[in-house]
Amino acid sequence: MVMMVAGRGGDPEGEGALSAAGPSGFRVVNVVVSARLPGRVDLARLLTLMPELQYRPRLFPGAVLKIEEDGARVAILIFESGRMICAGGRSPEMAYKAVRSLASRLVELGIIPPGEPEMRTENVVAEFSLGAPVNVERAATRMEGAIYEPEQFPGMMVRLDTKAALVFSSGKAILAGAKSVEEARDLAMEVSRRVAEALRDEGQDRERGGGG
Repeated sequence: MVMMVAGRGGDPEGEGALSAAGPSGFRVVNVVVSARLPGRVDLARLLTLMPELQYRPRLFPGAVLKIEEDGARVAILIFESGRMICAGGRSPEMAYKAVRSLASRLVELGIIPPGEPEMRTENVVAEFSLGAPVNVERAATRMEGAIYEPEQFPGMMVRLDTKAALVFSSGKAILAGAKSVEEARDLAMEVSRRVAEALRDEGQDRERGGGG
């Protein structure tokens, strides 16, 4: 898999700088957490106790609660089975806090018995920058597992096992599928490393072609 970074005609100094810098501006933009409550939830009854709840069983089997948590807008799906999904957190800790807060409220309302909810981070979505523009069309022809279909989407998708990263010509990138912030950071580093290696391979190919 190879990415061709545009700018200064593929200047080797630019390539070296990108390789040394690695990703920048890493920021978690969404965390999805699943949870299991210690009991089933009577959603119809819950709706009478929490009018802010959104529950339309004919359209969707779960209820939706939107709350503010540490300055972020978090949405929690609640199902009668006691399963919950929390999305919109800016960190696993923020999402866990929102789930625990809701669980405590359900206990206070007599909806579920006391008990700690079982929680698991399902997906960490993060954005970062490669530090330079990227020729995604050329990159897709050289990088294993890369897909670029401009008629369908303006970015290049790079498969990383069960995770994926989207890379745009601006050098911005988004990745999803990590199970922790640490794993997301490692994936950002991996994308940056592959870019740097691709640029080095690209330069070597040009040198061989010119010398031959």
